[in-house]
Amino acid sequence: MSSTTVRNVAIIFALAAIVAFLPGGDTGANFISQILSAIFIVLIVFIAAQMYRRFQEDIYGLGDRWRLVLYASIAAIVFALGAASRMLGDGDLGAAGFVLWFGLMGGAAYGLYGTYRQYREYRI
Repeated sequence: MSSTTVRNVAIIFALAAIVAFLPGGDTGANFISQILSAIFIVLIVFIAAQMYRRFQEDIYGLGDRWRLVLYASIAAIVFALGAASRMLGDGDLGAAGFVLWFGLMGGAAYGLYGTYRQYREYRI
C-alpha cells in the first residue's frame, strides 16, 4: 500500500474513534449527517428546477394525459423514497409494505418509461 492510502485509512479510523469514544461524538456525527442530507436535497431540487426550465416546452408538448403521468410518477417516487424506512423496515406494514414499496417504484418507473416513449415517438 502507498503512504497516501495508509494516511487516508488512518484518518478514517481516527474519525471513527472520535465518534465512538468521545462524549457527544454521536450527536456531532448526526449533525454532520443532517447537514450533508440537507445539502444533497437542495442540490437535487436545484437540478430538477434547471431541468424543468430547460425542458418546459417539451413537457407541455406531451399533452395533459402524459404530463399527469410524468408528475404522478415523480410524486410516487418522492413518496416511496420518503417512506422507505417505514415501508421496508420491520414496522407495522411488514411484508405488505415491502410489496407496496416495490409496486410504487415499479409503477413509477413504468410511468416514466411510457412518458419517455411518448416523447420520443411523437415529438416534432
